Amino acid sequence: MSEPDTLKHIVAAVGGPDDLIILLAVAAPLARAQDGKVTPLYISDEHERPAWLRVSEDLHDVVEEPVLLYHTNPAKAILSYLRNTMPDLLLLEWKGESSRGRYLLGRTLDPVLQFAPCDVAVVRAGESPTAFRERLETLKLILVPSGGGPNASLALSMALSMAQDGQVTTLRVASDTLGPTAVAAQEEILKASTGASFTDERLRPQVIQASGVVEGILAQAGKGYGLVLIGATQESMVDRLIFGNLPQTLSARLPLPLIIVRRRDPRAAEVIRQTRWRFINLMTQLTEDERIGAYRQVRRNASTSTDFYVMMTAATAIAALGLLLDSSAVIIGAMLVAPLMAALVGVGM
Repeated sequence: MSEPDTLKHIVAAVGGPDDLIILLAVAAPLARAQDGKVTPLYISDEHERPAWLRVSEDLHDVVEEPVLLYHTNPAKAILSYLRNTMPDLLLLEWKGESSRGRYLLGRTLDPVLQFAPCDVAVVRAGESPTAFRERLETLKLILVPSGGGPNASLALSMALSMAQDGQVTTLRVASDTLGPTAVAAQEEILKASTGASFTDERLRPQVIQASGVVEGILAQAGKGYGLVLIGATQESMVDRLIFGNLPQTLSARLPLPLIIVRRRDPRAAEVIRQTRWRFINLMTQLTEDERIGAYRQVRRNASTSTDFYVMMTAATAIAALGLLLDSSAVIIGAMLVAPLMAALVGVGM
């Protein structure tokens, strides 16, 4: 990372009073570090301004008057505003809840994350808004796990902007089976990925060994850190995970506040990702109850029983007879009698 990321204009999409406190606690120090500005954005289907939608006086130096838009579809309204203003960063708040039905992170978050024309950061506070704001006001240690790549560099840049008087540890987790030479190579890779930021006195690169990446991050995060920033990993097409496995796993297991960031993709990669997302969402999606029902039915059908063993014995006998008679028709009949389809569906599930 040769140059710090420019965050002159940050949009914080709020959905309630808790979101406003949490997102402004993150956006304000980022904007102050680069003489930027923050625009709170609230979408409502009611033509009435909520009483909580106001900025405290201590934030007036960087936070503008909140923008209130009236629309029945918050995702479309947010994306339209972003395309018109073209900010550097969009901040969103996520409760860290698991996906339900068609959506992974929510009816509003999913399309916004896929189509936002700017860098995106999702904040999972994991505590009350007041406690989160106080935590950031006294923040001294920030952990930034790094696997290289543009998203990791964006996370590091944001961490350095937030830690004006603190320290940032950029962490690389190596396998505990590696020897000293391999660990030293990991240290060189980490130094190379930090680039010019390596000379920053607030930055401390560190390589640790652990049985797994998540385990290593969790162990290091427990050593007095107040916040974790991580770059988004590549999406899985099969699981259609917006942020990839690692950040979602950390969100479920990490007791500290977590910020997941993703840099805007190059145009070609962005088109491919958005096209894939549209295609996946054209498919029929099951609700949580329907998924549970299908799982139970497949598991029940794939379980062994007396009928299963009787049918398999009969199929085996018929197949043996077909081999003795050199009759392909009889062998095919044995295949039809064998109750293997439910078992194969169970394996596929």
